[in-house]
Amino acid sequence: PLPARSPPKLLRIDDAHDTKVVSLSLFEGSAHSDAPAAARHLFLSSALDGKLQLWDLRDAAAGPVRSFAAHTNRVHPMQPALSPCLRYAACGSEDRQAYLYDVGSAQLVEKLGGHSDAVTAVAFNPYHPQLATTGLDGTVRFYSDRGDRDG
Repeated sequence: PLPARSPPKLLRIDDAHDTKVVSLSLFEGSAHSDAPAAARHLFLSSALDGKLQLWDLRDAAAGPVRSFAAHTNRVHPMQPALSPCLRYAACGSEDRQAYLYDVGSAQLVEKLGGHSDAVTAVAFNPYHPQLATTGLDGTVRFYSDRGDRDG
């Protein structure tokens, strides 16, 4: 007979947001980043309550580690992202911009414009300091600290 296995551990976070969670983004890191291994326990959640929340799986019952709320998110689900270096969290917004937040302080770093409709998803390039955005206008935009845009 096979050895008995313990049941899988379930982590349940009730009331993570004021409304239903519509998106999760786990921290993936990058081989080219010096983010600590403990960062693998971080994830972002978003809901139609206008909040983006950063959580630590090791202590999720204590509540979110950070909350970000300068963006507008009441109608369309938005897919957020954590940068490979773990310095930034980014998300789209219904005001046609992407929002870049500092993870350490939870402060807004920059609003990235250019879309003509709601920005619904963002993604960080794992090799270069670059953020890709897409939205309901059907376009994809690339922003980087080198001034590259729409590449």
